[in-house]
Amino acid sequence: MSRSINYADRFHPNEDLMSKLIDLAVSNDLVAANISTCVGSVLFCGIRTANQSFLTNFTAGPYEIVSLVGTIAVDG
Repeated sequence: MSRSINYADRFHPNEDLMSKLIDLAVSNDLVAANISTCVGSVLFCGIRTANQSFLTNFTAGPYEIVSLVGTIAVDG
């Protein structure tokens, strides 16, 4: 049987979303985690479209986050 532990955090304006997520994982010794939801906005974002290995960067913002789901793992 697996066990779930939930963490909540608040991101403030001008903070880097990816850096904050990595810091949260490191500070809680998480080797694997999932992001179930997020709302808010970002000033810069990178989007990877289907069948491409690179990000298309959009620098003019802000952009509204309407959904954020994903995983974080030690091995990438």
